[in-house]
Amino acid sequence: MNHICGISMFGSFIVIEQISSAENDVAAAGLFMTGLAYGVRWVKNQSSADLLLAATTLGILAGIKYYALFYAIMASIGIVLLAYLVIGAPAARKSAVWILGGLLVFGGYWYVRNIAITGTPFFP
Repeated sequence: MNHICGISMFGSFIVIEQISSAENDVAAAGLFMTGLAYGVRWVKNQSSADLLLAATTLGILAGIKYYALFYAIMASIGIVLLAYLVIGAPAARKSAVWILGGLLVFGGYWYVRNIAITGTPFFP
């Protein structure tokens, strides 16, 4: 009986397609890790270039697919919290403003497009 359940679960074309095709998942994982890496580098070096690259990367992550918005928000919160704990409140505010700008500029187009076409921002 256990084998029948397993075969029925993985016997669907959609499940097989999702297992064998990474499509946006690889890009989402790469952008997530890259955004975190640049955020940590910014906290360590306080270089504006690192903060700009973190904001850009997380903005692109938010614009890939609607499910990646959650990952972009979690990484953003992590970077701002790390900046607050290590550098202080002014650095946390600066990182929050830059990252929010990156999310709006580089990721916002996806949600504006969805609203214009379908009336809902989270249309897949």
